[in-house]
Amino acid sequence: MFPEISVIVPVYNTAAYIRDCLASLRDQTMRSFEIIIVNDGSTDSSEEVYREFFRENPDLTIKEIKQKNSGLSAARNAGLAVASGKYVFFLDSDDWLAPETFRTLFDFIDEKDLDVVGQLPLNCYSDGTTEPVNGYFVLNGKFNVLDDSGKDFTFKSLFFAGAPMKMYRRDFLCRSKMRFIVGIKFEDNPFWISVLRNSRRIGMVREHFYHYRCGRNGSIMSGKDFRDMPFSYYMIQNLVFRDERFAKFRGEFQEIIFMMALKRLFLSDEKYRGSFYRKVRLIFRRGLRLRRDTGTSRRWNIKLPVCWMGILIWRYMPYRIMMLATFPVGLMLWAQKTCRS
Repeated sequence: MFPEISVIVPVYNTAAYIRDCLASLRDQTMRSFEIIIVNDGSTDSSEEVYREFFRENPDLTIKEIKQKNSGLSAARNAGLAVASGKYVFFLDSDDWLAPETFRTLFDFIDEKDLDVVGQLPLNCYSDGTTEPVNGYFVLNGKFNVLDDSGKDFTFKSLFFAGAPMKMYRRDFLCRSKMRFIVGIKFEDNPFWISVLRNSRRIGMVREHFYHYRCGRNGSIMSGKDFRDMPFSYYMIQNLVFRDERFAKFRGEFQEIIFMMALKRLFLSDEKYRGSFYRKVRLIFRRGLRLRRDTGTSRRWNIKLPVCWMGILIWRYMPYRIMMLATFPVGLMLWAQKTCRS
């Protein structure tokens, strides 16, 4: 008998966290699932920790894959290749879930005949504090379904949602040949954008089931190399301007993407900054052409020139001068917002 859910857990040097992750799976109120552990060449004691846990919990259904270190994308792809459940869930080995996660998501995705159902993350910090992430979603009720309107979803909720935190219909992933791109960072974004392009119906649940561990040393998000991020911007650009389902987001694409790009430039390591800047500049210019070709409104927005000015300032001016120069920019944005209200 096949399980309802295949939970894919890539493991790389997370010995300090993997037990909490697996304990959250053991404590799920829904029991019909298999755990697929993909050991991506861990060099710490992660393997000993998870094997000891499985010996203590022999009722759990386990599959183990061991491979040389190939990265998170390759690990998830390897897990997906052996999954047998009707649905697939990706869980990072340093994160954990609330006990009712699988039951709630399974009931919703099954009842509404969805390809994907997502949820809201709860950011968890090392000092024990937590922060529910709400700003990415505009939901009118506890459950929402996106078919062809997108009216209940914001730009960020659609285009910057990672691969974990969601339950996918496995036959949808197989039929659409969904795989993670190997060899890049921030691989979640291209994967999710491909899901958007190919899915029929996507649902979201207003619950903070997924506990996301913030600030862990060694994680991708704690680094300062964002050179692969513009590839995601490029994919979003294609989707927004070439798929009529997402036409409503064309007007805000340039503004949001480049405000995010400016933030990445602030955080980026200096040796990667030039490469990031050049890629972003090309996407910005391409976006202007696409806006013209699709007849997208040219309504002037102060944030666009301000954002572009900020990128130029960052590229050509020393850090302290840049900080001084961007202060009046922030003042202008605040004044504009105040006048509108």
